Amino acid sequence: SPDSSIALRFLLGGASAFVGCTGAHWSPNDTPEQGAGGPMQTAFIDHLQRGDPPARALMNAKLDYAAGIPHQLDGADGIAIEMKTLAQFTCLGIGW
Repeated sequence: SPDSSIALRFLLGGASAFVGCTGAHWSPNDTPEQGAGGPMQTAFIDHLQRGDPPARALMNAKLDYAAGIPHQLDGADGIAIEMKTLAQFTCLGIGW
């Protein structure tokens, strides 16, 4: 609900934007940088470091992530996890 939204709490607290997940995302313990949320997080940071503002960095990270599916997760369950990861990262507010 909006009352329990972490993103909305940040915005109500004065943040101009929130970039993150709309829910909990999964990264495996053995190689988190290679599967599930790891590649999305890595791509986002890479784009920020190249100078993209947050909203553009997220958009570009999502494009990179989608192009790399499947990462290290196998089968239908792995694809479902990656599609969920792709869908749940968002930018709310003014991220430009």
